[in-house]
Amino acid sequence: MVSVDSSNELSQITENEKTGFLLWKVNNYWLRSFKKRFKDLDITHSQLLLLLSIFWSKTNELNLTQKELSYKSGIDAMTTSTALRTLQKKGLIIRNINNKDTRTHLIEITEKGKTIVKKANDIIKNFNNSFFSCLKDQQKQFQENLINLLLSDENSKQHLLKYYQKELEKFNITVENK
Repeated sequence: MVSVDSSNELSQITENEKTGFLLWKVNNYWLRSFKKRFKDLDITHSQLLLLLSIFWSKTNELNLTQKELSYKSGIDAMTTSTALRTLQKKGLIIRNINNKDTRTHLIEITEKGKTIVKKANDIIKNFNNSFFSCLKDQQKQFQENLINLLLSDENSKQHLLKYYQKELEKFNITVENK
């Protein structure tokens, strides 16, 4: 258990500032640790997020355009475009012209891409088990706190409802749309 010494001049920092700092540090540590696990798959974090988003969208019978994929994954449009070109060169996806709007592309995952997703899912599961094991019996409360943070912003809430409804249901998370 960690305690915070409030006797130094940094104690003038607000609780929200401390929380923000700690969240930033944990996020950086998590991301750095996460990225190390995927070197053998020859895929970047952004490419993996996009590939997983494409896979899960297809599982949920959604055909996403490149723009929708960018929004769903939370990756900016330019990075999405660059990453998708690389994924296409690696033979992990195919970009097809959208018959409803020929200015856009629908993204399909290939069998090779599905193989990477399956390997990645195993890595992610093992990584999460290891990374979050220190939370032990506090994990449920931690999850609830993260959900509350996500739902405190209306844009974030609408994003979750639009793109992650099935995942929310899978995790038994109920979000009311007002």
